[in-house]
Amino acid sequence: MYLFNRTRSARAESIMEATAWGVEIAAKASSISGVEIALWASVLSADIGSLSWTARFDDLAQWEALGNKLVADEGYMASVAGAANLFSGSVSDGMVEVVRGGSAGPLPRFEYVTVVSATATNGNFAAAMAQGVALADAASAASGLNTVFTVDVTGNYAGVRWITGAPSISALEAARHAVNADGTVLQLLDSGGHLFVDGATAVHRRIA
Repeated sequence: MYLFNRTRSARAESIMEATAWGVEIAAKASSISGVEIALWASVLSADIGSLSWTARFDDLAQWEALGNKLVADEGYMASVAGAANLFSGSVSDGMVEVVRGGSAGPLPRFEYVTVVSATATNGNFAAAMAQGVALADAASAASGLNTVFTVDVTGNYAGVRWITGAPSISALEAARHAVNADGTVLQLLDSGGHLFVDGATAVHRRIA
């Protein structure tokens, strides 16, 4: 299972218009492709003003088929071209593969997602993968929310992420407190500290 994201940074003076367009293009892409595409905004984190469109795929062939459908749709492509002035910088795409915590069937509706990212250190990839899975399991048990462990397909080589969805900001806060106070999680963090570098945390709020 794969999770895809496409991110663009809205111009400060156009953020409301860019967000409205983001909602519209997510709905259009979902209708054309038959795949649910969600829109998220970065909050409490770096890159405020960035918008991310995300989708889940069973395999890369499904992702390719979606892209082909969108490129072949003149209305969709015209809308994308027409919104270029609302954003700055280039489009950034990313793909991760789910190692632990993914499930088939409809995705639950999350209002917030926390993404903890890191990079496995040289010579420790196998141990880092095992530690990553153990941390995902421990965080899920402590918080009551499902934490998905993934490995980057593109971007930072040996990059990994722990992704946790929450139904509300209150649930996200409660989960954070529970995980930070859990003995098993803390022990795993201490014992596996040498396995990862460049850790960072980001929070995203669902717009559509």
